[in-house]
Amino acid sequence: MRIFSILAFFCSALLLTGCDLSEDDATSTVTSGVYIANAGAFGNANSSLTIFNPQTEALQTLPPAGQAGFPSYIQSILVDDAGQLFVFFGETATIDIYDTESNERVGQIADIPNPRYIAVDGDRAYVSSQDFGADPSDVDVVDLSTSTVIDSVDVPGTPEDVEVIGSQVVVALGGFNSGTSVGIINTEDLSVQTVDVGCTGPRSLVRDADDEIIVFCTGVNTGDPSTSVPGGIRVLDPDAGTVSDAVDLSTQIASASFGQHVSYSPAAEEAYALLADGRVLRYNTASNQVDTQLDVVGDSPGAVGYDARNELLYVGRLSAASPFDESGTVTIHERGGAAIDTIQAGIAPTHIDFSLNTR
Repeated sequence: MRIFSILAFFCSALLLTGCDLSEDDATSTVTSGVYIANAGAFGNANSSLTIFNPQTEALQTLPPAGQAGFPSYIQSILVDDAGQLFVFFGETATIDIYDTESNERVGQIADIPNPRYIAVDGDRAYVSSQDFGADPSDVDVVDLSTSTVIDSVDVPGTPEDVEVIGSQVVVALGGFNSGTSVGIINTEDLSVQTVDVGCTGPRSLVRDADDEIIVFCTGVNTGDPSTSVPGGIRVLDPDAGTVSDAVDLSTQIASASFGQHVSYSPAAEEAYALLADGRVLRYNTASNQVDTQLDVVGDSPGAVGYDARNELLYVGRLSAASPFDESGTVTIHERGGAAIDTIQAGIAPTHIDFSLNTR
């Protein structure tokens, strides 16, 4: 009773800080699932999902063990704020939608050639699509209420990661690690502006809490390897179309799976990038500075994700012997980088994301 009185007095003294003794304070958000996309190999129909529950340490695979893999390799995944899991399939030109509470498929978006990444904005979504046929690559506009493509925007280069801020969609145009530009699309008239961010191979984007776009460049130019350079990080103001901060790295950003290079933890305000030398870079998006580079020794890193609620780093690793034919693993690390556990995964872990549950 005395503790409550003291706390009540403290709250009244600091009323403007918003202190609240209601039951809402008893709720907590926990990580309910670690979703691991196992890319498989082109043409082999051996991709899968591994789902790890950190509360129970239970593992689930989709398709279930003993069944054939998905009919296409997996490009990437995303768990959105509504608890939907989007799974991107290149060969079938589809995006499957799962409910993370049941882990059952609840929908599908079809007819998007080589879909890469998605940004969700209410009932709209923007999907980057790499088309190497007669049509140019584009960003497709999807009505999520009907799971149909309602418009598209042609963009130069080969689009990769995509983020939406207000009436603007930002798309990295460094697919296959070429060029130095990002595109900014006006969602009202679908006009496109390109901005040179000054680093080679802009591939991954992070929208931070200040509505800045952090651009991660691999540094690799596959079109002309002799011009490849170390990677870089740029802070973009999408309204002004200007770069406000720049970090040049000493090595390239690279993924053994050719999939996920960077992941973002909004709760920690940190981005994690796979480096070509096997380390993981931690970048603080609040200060726009590199925090550290973690030594996470192990086989070919192909995916990365940070669970801020448990302060655990997950690193997907491809099989050293046969990366696109044999099952890989996911190593779990303390915040400082020390390995503490290993999860069995599928063939070529390529992307990691997390589902949350408030209780």
